[in-house]
Amino acid sequence: METTPRQDDSRATRFGVDGTGVTTDALPGRPRIVVGLDGSEASLDALRRAVRVRTVFEADITAVVAWHYPAFYDAMTLSSWSPERDAEQILSDAVTAVFRGESPPRFTGVLVEGNPTEVLTAESE
Repeated sequence: METTPRQDDSRATRFGVDGTGVTTDALPGRPRIVVGLDGSEASLDALRRAVRVRTVFEADITAVVAWHYPAFYDAMTLSSWSPERDAEQILSDAVTAVFRGESPPRFTGVLVEGNPTEVLTAESE
């Protein structure tokens, strides 16, 4: 059986394949940790982990909530529902749960319309 050498995928390290859900980017200047939030306990755990890791790297934390209108969205039938408002609530709830309501210095919450995979990839570059 012929085998080919394993090629490391740099995205694996960058996107926390170790299960942490935390990625650090070595940017010029201060490093940044990007965490995706979706309201789940796992995403809150990732944010908590980022807080612990930030002290080692002296890093900023950027928490990202991506939102979009689904393909079936009909403004006439769902006029009271807003995915953007839901995203704002997810971010607010995360700050309350992890930081007891007051975000620390060097923490930024970002709301972005778009596909979560694409948004998080762009934010982490």
